[in-house]
Amino acid sequence: MARTDRQRELTTRGRAGAQQAGEWLATMGAEPGHALVSSATRTVSTWRDVCAGAGWSGSQAQVLDEVYDAGAGALFALIGATDESLQTLAVVGHNPAIASLAFGLDDEEAEATLTAARDFGVEPGTVVVFDVPCPWAELEPRAARVIGSFRLTR
Repeated sequence: MARTDRQRELTTRGRAGAQQAGEWLATMGAEPGHALVSSATRTVSTWRDVCAGAGWSGSQAQVLDEVYDAGAGALFALIGATDESLQTLAVVGHNPAIASLAFGLDDEEAEATLTAARDFGVEPGTVVVFDVPCPWAELEPRAARVIGSFRLTR
């Protein structure tokens, strides 16, 4: 029986990269209080490996079919519905929606060195960290500042 895209496993290289991304996030001090994770097998594995690399428990993840199926607008709405008491949120999803979200949030004021990984095309394994200066429900396009980005070396 052929696997669907949703059932596709994360590769060995992808697992190692997710752990590297977690290590990088730990150095950024960017531990999320909550994560919105696509229900695809590979994104659930990605989140687990990011948490392992960062030394986080990972118990704060909410696995949602909506993240798998979402466009950038739907992801934006999910972010806007986040409890305002949460200071840091992770979103683990898929292109093209996740790339559109990253570009749509960006206020374009960050140094080019901070946006280089994102600007390369938000390939698999790319992580972009934003500073969001308002409650989640008040977040608008172009209102967040990129404070770091990580891209797996190919």
